[in-house]
Amino acid sequence: VDKIGVNLEVITGSSIFLGNFDFKTTSTVWDMILVADGDANNTGLIANSDGVNSTTGRLGANLLTLRSAQGINVNTTSVTLDAVNTTSGDVDINETASFLTPASNLIVNKLWQQGPGQITVKSAGQIIQGATIVGQQNIKGTTLELIAANGIGSANPLQTAVSVLAAQNGPLNNIQIVNKVGGLLTIGELKTSGTAV
Repeated sequence: VDKIGVNLEVITGSSIFLGNFDFKTTSTVWDMILVADGDANNTGLIANSDGVNSTTGRLGANLLTLRSAQGINVNTTSVTLDAVNTTSGDVDINETASFLTPASNLIVNKLWQQGPGQITVKSAGQIIQGATIVGQQNIKGTTLELIAANGIGSANPLQTAVSVLAAQNGPLNNIQIVNKVGGLLTIGELKTSGTAV
């Protein structure tokens, strides 16, 4: 689905499964909202998989807003991300290149995992700190894995609140993360081929 000159909003009380076709706007000024728990009964996920078959479709927008209860697993070509998962399941975000994001950079305003599952963010470019409310973090959860080709919080440190952290960067730029959590931080892996961590 390609839409020119409109914002896209889909709200359902059940799950949203993405197929093998892209679902996107065709301008960097338009936004997309997908809500899989619209009836607030703590069910519904947004996924590139139905649990058996994986699909290749991508979500593309200037601002991609995702709300679910039982997990998020999406391919995206969006500029900026705002996502919350409330109850169960993992959160997996895979950013790839398109005309919307030719450098494959992903700006993370908010990525909150309120359930026990893991958060994984992969970018073929950079993972960039986005706008946050004062005193809040860009990424909140228990376990976080960040994988980028060209930097993680390179210009401004990514703000996180997690207990377990793993980060991997490619040959360009560096990794800068400020983690604020009331307790120990366990580092699983932290490496870069770039300038510094």
